Amino acid sequence: MRDPYDVMIAGGGPGGCAAAIAAGRAKARTLLIERYGCLGGMATIGLVNPFMPFSITHPETGETERISAGIFSELLDVLEQHNALQERAFDEEILKIVLDGMMEDAGVDTLLHALVVGVRMEGERIRALEVETKSGRLTVEGAVFVDATGDGDLAAFAGAPFEVGRSEDGLPQAMTTCFNMSDVEVSALMRDGFAAGRRYVNRKFREAQKRGRLADVPIGNFRWYLHPRPGVLHFNVTRVTHRFGTSVEDLAAAEIEARRQIDEIWQWLVEEVEPFRHAWLSKIATQIGVRESRRILGDYVIDQEDILEATKFPDAVMRGCYGIDIHNPTEAGCKWRSVKRGEAYEVPYRAITPRKTRNLLMSCRALSATHEAHAAIRVMPQMFTLGHAAGLAAAMAARGNGDVREVDTNALQDRLIEEGANLIKHGTA
Repeated sequence: MRDPYDVMIAGGGPGGCAAAIAAGRAKARTLLIERYGCLGGMATIGLVNPFMPFSITHPETGETERISAGIFSELLDVLEQHNALQERAFDEEILKIVLDGMMEDAGVDTLLHALVVGVRMEGERIRALEVETKSGRLTVEGAVFVDATGDGDLAAFAGAPFEVGRSEDGLPQAMTTCFNMSDVEVSALMRDGFAAGRRYVNRKFREAQKRGRLADVPIGNFRWYLHPRPGVLHFNVTRVTHRFGTSVEDLAAAEIEARRQIDEIWQWLVEEVEPFRHAWLSKIATQIGVRESRRILGDYVIDQEDILEATKFPDAVMRGCYGIDIHNPTEAGCKWRSVKRGEAYEVPYRAITPRKTRNLLMSCRALSATHEAHAAIRVMPQMFTLGHAAGLAAAMAARGNGDVREVDTNALQDRLIEEGANLIKHGTA
């Protein structure tokens, strides 16, 4: 490792990977630190698939516009070249390899099997990260830092204020462990189309619950998705409520409960749903999917109306189009609200600059947003585009005195647009 670094990124999920690529390409000495043995975060370790919608259709013209672009578009192109992409579904194993290659090409140093456990501060500036590894604890110095941990761990270590859960009771969204099944008779299941296949499995699920089977699997909609590999289906159907992703006791209990649900679900499918008669449980996510934990308070807090009304910001660094998708914190069901038709909302730079810190940026779902707004922004395509902005901004700050609030957001926007990001400038920030 080349200590000290210009830019140090904690977390190798979508936001962290894009941030590292952007910073590395900007010629910043960049270190990406990841707790697991591969990159990709929820896309690989969490087995979350497919990418949620990242394009809009303009009602007047019928034309489609890709909102999540830039580095994310490059990633899609490389996956397609590897025959690892089918519409929005991807091969998670190939994604691991692709991300390794993109880091190498960008000149990024990657430290796997390493967990950030603390920081060394000087006033409101982070000076070094404390990293636990198999080689012992390391102290690594840097100029500018990016929190891509998902849970906002780095920002919390640095003393940034945060909120957790919804306003009425502090509960976060439900967690889910995803899984895959192989040797499914997909053509039979989809004989009358994808939607009809979904309705068929949902009907069988409700019938089973009425008989008392799967009664303790608290989901309202049995969601399965296609996969690029023949005979494979992906499932996002488990649900664990009343648990917090920043509690080690809750995480342990949630992992065990979700696997218990998976065991019930896959065996029921094989026994009672005809296209699954020869199928088998081929993969369970290494980590449960935590949709919501800390939300780090920044210089601006994005709210529900900013999402639904597609508010425009002069310092916008990312656009998104996924709607508000809240998985009920206490029971089955989801709350969904769509963005204005044909519109995209924006994330201002001020929402990724945590309060009480000077050289830290957010590049994960823990950015500054309310419970409702967070539920829209949090999905993976948008984290890739947010990471692109955070990584480039971090490299720009590192060339100065490291203060992220002194980054020229007009110049940042220009650079992002040059690099393929879909941004619209609205005047001087």
